[in-house]
Amino acid sequence: MLRTAAWLFFVGLVPTILLIHYGPVFIVVYLGPNWEQAGVFAQVLAPMLLARLVTAPTATVFFATGHQRLEAKLAVVSFVIIAAGVGLSLFVGGDAVSIVVGYAAAATVVYLLYFIFAIRISSR
Repeated sequence: MLRTAAWLFFVGLVPTILLIHYGPVFIVVYLGPNWEQAGVFAQVLAPMLLARLVTAPTATVFFATGHQRLEAKLAVVSFVIIAAGVGLSLFVGGDAVSIVVGYAAAATVVYLLYFIFAIRISSR
């Protein structure tokens, strides 16, 4: 599992770096100047999407090992973390970019949490 996660990380690293540095440029070239804000969202969401790419294959560990109850608890915790991230960003900034930043940061924490538990389960 760690080998697959590492491979997925390195596969997703270059697109993530490109989106972080050139997201608005790519979107404007492809879709036009009215879509520049979407490029900013791509910049903000890129690290979260990398975390999702790396951790998504590990989600089956919970079902394959009979840890559905733990996964259900993690789902509740995930909801709270994401709601807190979005709520805090609404309180602090309130604009669309702030909200996306809050969501992306919280979702990244959630993916890392799932990954840590999946690794712990699979190493037993």
